[in-house]
Amino acid sequence: MGEILHLGALAPAAIGACCIAADRRRARAPELAASVLMLVAMLDVVLWGVVAPAAWAAVLIVAAIGLAALRGRAARVRAGASVPVPAARVPVPAARVPVPAARVPSTIMTVHATLGLVVMATLVLAMIPDASAPVAAAAHHSTGAPFGLVAAASALLFGLVSVIAAGTPHDGEARASVLERGQLIAMGASTAAMGVALLA
Repeated sequence: MGEILHLGALAPAAIGACCIAADRRRARAPELAASVLMLVAMLDVVLWGVVAPAAWAAVLIVAAIGLAALRGRAARVRAGASVPVPAARVPVPAARVPVPAARVPSTIMTVHATLGLVVMATLVLAMIPDASAPVAAAAHHSTGAPFGLVAAASALLFGLVSVIAAGTPHDGEARASVLERGQLIAMGASTAAMGVALLA
């Protein structure tokens, strides 16, 4: 059952990445990179086993910090509001033009991607086989029951938050776009399925 849920979690993760890639209204290269990174980490942990889960967890946490720092700086520029326009022919100070909103990812999408990286790192750590377990059953043993429960709970909570975020207005818009809602729900469903797999 656990293997089926793990494999089933890959499909919505792939759909979420496709939704980000297809949405050309905003500049979302970092969020797309985060989504692809989570998908590759899931594929490797569930199917390939090339990279150690602890290494994947470290990469995911570093990516979360990097995304938060990058978008935090972009948010400060956005709040500072403006891009100076030279005024060589006018005696008044240079005019300032707001950064077009369509070129900046919504705050909810950035926060969601950052939290997703952290939750995925937790799930990956919880899937580390127990060295004391028999080889045949190693894939079903996590780093420990308490940590596994925390990881599963965080994944299920992230899934719930994703559904709520999908129905929340994004940065002044009446509602999130179809692609945004698709990405939020798909990633939430993927992590929730992995959380349930830990409990199976």
